[in-house]
Amino acid sequence: GMSSALRLIGNAAAELGQHDVALEYLRKAERLTPNADVVERTRVLIAGELRVLGNLRGADRLLEEVLHTKNEQTRADALAERARLRQHQHRVAEAIADLREADALYARLQLDFNRIDSSSALALALLDKADVRGAAAAADIAVGIETRIRVKSANPELRARFLSARYAPYEARFEVDLAEAAGGN
Repeated sequence: GMSSALRLIGNAAAELGQHDVALEYLRKAERLTPNADVVERTRVLIAGELRVLGNLRGADRLLEEVLHTKNEQTRADALAERARLRQHQHRVAEAIADLREADALYARLQLDFNRIDSSSALALALLDKADVRGAAAAADIAVGIETRIRVKSANPELRARFLSARYAPYEARFEVDLAEAAGGN
């Protein structure tokens, strides 16, 4: 339970912009976790914090280790994080390849919440490469998944919370619409 609590505290610190603190808690959680799959998932979180703090080489090394995992969800998470790292490095083509692979894994594993984020990120990355059609397809997938989940929810309060927390697909679709209006292909 201690390692789980440390990961939660680390995630909360990251959300508050306290990335040094988040990294400290995540590293403690990594040391205390006996489960290899959980250690790998924690390392993906650590890599994200390293990226935010500017330690791109450290993040890259850690992700390369995790990408050899047999756990497909962790591999997809690592690919999505490596895509964020590649975008930060202005290596958009590699980021797109990672996002496509992560999105395909999430689709196969039926992890719709994760896929909303990966499809939205893919849409924006494809726009950076001026692939408006590809971006539109990815954005439409994200919006479709989000809509399906929101509509299936019986509780109106949960639907409203979900919608307010999930604006990324709509932001991606809006960017695509702007690119199409500007004459993109």
